Amino acid sequence: MGYWFIGKGQYALIDCLYMTVITIATIGYGEIIDMSGNSGGRVFTMFIALFGIGTLTYILSNFTAFVVEGELNETFRRRKMEKVIKKFKDHYIVCGIEGVGFHIVNELSETKRPHVIVDIDRKKNRKDSRNLS
Repeated sequence: MGYWFIGKGQYALIDCLYMTVITIATIGYGEIIDMSGNSGGRVFTMFIALFGIGTLTYILSNFTAFVVEGELNETFRRRKMEKVIKKFKDHYIVCGIEGVGFHIVNELSETKRPHVIVDIDRKKNRKDSRNLS
């Protein structure tokens, strides 16, 4: 919209959008909207370039951190778990696998009754549920 205002409405909105995208993406195919002799337009273009590149860098670095830190895997794991949970009906929920909970889960497994284990420590939960007889 900035280029449209600078050009006083003489340029098509698609041309204004194109100028914005090639500026932010640092492609630089060339200006569709002539900025020579238009110092306001040049200042606006510089502002878009600096602000847009900074914003793009911020977004990409956050996305990279999101993927590298494993949060993306956690999100996929959680979605998969939610799909499985939606299919459950007539099942037992065992809260805590230590002590009595371990024996309850063992009994439910031996009798092939559907159950879900809810425990604060997911790693311990997985380890104990694999060791059940």
